[in-house]
Amino acid sequence: MKKILATLLASAMAFTAIGGLAACGGSDNSGPVLKVWCPQEAISGYEKIVPQFKEKYPDYAKYTIMFEAKGESTVQTALGKDPSTGADVFFIPSDHLYKLYNRNVLQALPDNYKALVTERDEAFTYEFATINDKIMAFPATNDNGYFLYYDSTELTAEDVLSLDKIQSVAKAKNKHISFDYGDAYYVASFFIGTGCTFDFADASMKKYDTTLDSPEGMAAIEAYWNYFSTEKNNAPKSPSQVITNSDIVSGFAEGNYIAGIYGTWKWSEIKKKVPNAETKIKTAVLPSFTVGGETYDMGTFYGAKYCAVNALKSADTIPAALALAEFFTSEEGQLARYNATNAGPSNKNLTENNETIKNDPIIKTYRAQVQKKGYVQHDQADGFWAETGILNPVKKMATGEMKTLKDAKEELKTIAASIKIDKT
Repeated sequence: MKKILATLLASAMAFTAIGGLAACGGSDNSGPVLKVWCPQEAISGYEKIVPQFKEKYPDYAKYTIMFEAKGESTVQTALGKDPSTGADVFFIPSDHLYKLYNRNVLQALPDNYKALVTERDEAFTYEFATINDKIMAFPATNDNGYFLYYDSTELTAEDVLSLDKIQSVAKAKNKHISFDYGDAYYVASFFIGTGCTFDFADASMKKYDTTLDSPEGMAAIEAYWNYFSTEKNNAPKSPSQVITNSDIVSGFAEGNYIAGIYGTWKWSEIKKKVPNAETKIKTAVLPSFTVGGETYDMGTFYGAKYCAVNALKSADTIPAALALAEFFTSEEGQLARYNATNAGPSNKNLTENNETIKNDPIIKTYRAQVQKKGYVQHDQADGFWAETGILNPVKKMATGEMKTLKDAKEELKTIAASIKIDKT
C-alpha cells in the first residue's frame, strides 16, 4: 500500500539511540549498532521494550538500537540507489513488498521465524508477504485502510450512511468534509466502489492492468464530478468548498468540519488535539454514493504493515536484525505499538483475546470496512501514484480547473492507457 502515507511524517529525521547502559537519547555507540527506520509516532512504544528484547536475546544485548523517524511509505525512496546504506530494520506497507523483493532488499525469514509467524499472526498478513514460498517480512499490523470519522454532535449514525446526506448537512451548516483528493490512495475509494481493478499480474511486476477506462471507471469519475467539482456544485474554489483536502484534526478542533476519511493512525492525533474527542468523534464504514441512478459503497484499499530486515547488510549483523524484527512484531511488540499509536495488531492472541483491542471502536470500524468494501492493496504501477495519475482529474475538479465531465472522462482514459504495462 502506498502509504502509507504521506501523513506518516515522511520528512521526519529524529534520532534516538538505546543500547547497553545508554539511556534513551544517548549512547557512545562504541559497540555494534542496529539502525531502525520507524514511524515517528511508534518510536516511543518500541523504545520501551528494547530492554525486553535484550533480555530475550542476550546474544545481542551488546547492540545499540538506533531509531530514525521515517514513515513506512517513505522507506522505498529512502533506500535510494544503494539500499545497503539504509537501515538494518525498517517498517513498510504491503504495497511495497514486490518492488523491494525485486531489488533483493528483503531478507527472507528463516524457518524458525517462519514457524513463529504462521503460528501467531493472522493468515492474511503472512500469506500476503509470501513470495515464491518465502515469507519476506514480519507482519507488524493489520490495519492499513481507511474509513469515516465524524462529529456525532453534527451528524447521526443514520446520516453517515450516505455521502449525499453528509454533504447536504455540511452545506446547510456551512461546514466541511475532509477528503485528501491530492492522494491516489484515497481517490481510489470511488473506483473501488464501482468495481474497478488495478493490479500487477504477479511479483515479477511485468504486467499491470486496470479497468479504470471501463464503464465502472467512467461511473466513478462521474461520481467525483457530482460530489467534488466546483463547476457542478457552483462552489467557490477550495479551501472553502464543502469537500476539501485540508486536514481533519484542526477542522474538528475548531468545529469547522463534520466528517473526514482517514485510517487508524489518525485517531491518536485526534484524541490529543480535539476536545472531548472520545465522546464526540465517532467512526463508521464509508458511506454510499450515487451516480447514474445507481448506489455504490465507497471502498478502501487495505493491507498490513511489515517489519523487514535489510538483506544487503553485513552477514554478521543480519541475525541480530532478524531477532529485533521478530521481537518488534511479537505479541509484546504489537501491544507496545497499539498502546503508542492505536495500530491494529495482526497477532491472533491480541485480536481474539485482548478485551481492550477486541472492543476498540477504531479497530472494529477498520475491520468492518474491509469486510463491507475493501480492495487488497498490492503494489501499484508508478503512474498510478503520480501527480498525473488518477488523482489529477479529481484535484482539477475540486479546484475548478476541470470544466466538463467529458474532459474528466477523456483524461481518465488517457491515464488508464499510460499505466498499463505488458513486458511479458
